[in-house]
Amino acid sequence: MRRVLVIAVVGAWAALAGCSASPTPAPSATSTTSAAATPTTTPTATTVAAPQLGSDGLGDLKLGMTKAQAIATGLTTNIVGSDGGCGSADDGYLKAAATDPHGTPDLAGWLVFSHTSNRLVAIYAYPGVKTPAGIGLGSDYDDLHQAYPSWQPIGADQVNGRGGVTIPANPNAHYRIVVAQHKVVQLSLDGQQDCYE
Repeated sequence: MRRVLVIAVVGAWAALAGCSASPTPAPSATSTTSAAATPTTTPTATTVAAPQLGSDGLGDLKLGMTKAQAIATGLTTNIVGSDGGCGSADDGYLKAAATDPHGTPDLAGWLVFSHTSNRLVAIYAYPGVKTPAGIGLGSDYDDLHQAYPSWQPIGADQVNGRGGVTIPANPNAHYRIVVAQHKVVQLSLDGQQDCYE
């Protein structure tokens, strides 16, 4: 008898629980959309790679291009005319390079076209651009020397100054790297140029 009573009470409680006055709300369209959107945005943010200053250029912009070819990549700005100016204002900059508050870019993102061949002979990195070995503006001297043990500055100071690194994949180019206070402050990919040094 006691067993029958317990079963009856449990059955009645289960029946009441099933007859709840407020039904469980169905998931809203907004919460479903949010849940679905989260996975697609997160990987996108983490998969964006830093621009790379490779052995022959930066993305579609390559050493040896004419000004017209460089403009056609969509990566440049302020290129004027067709004659090279060895880094004059008419040679332009990389579009993604930041400018100072007065609107004048510094050497970050600077482009250099030879005045004799009218071809692109140097591309200067801007913050965020790295070599394939991971060296960019702001890299420590120790990281630079680990990535490029052959880098040596010109002059008596063995840590600070400017120096070059050969690129095995492109014997016609080298990285020009300047270090000051144990940090990389300039980085460029230079081809066979006749403008400086």
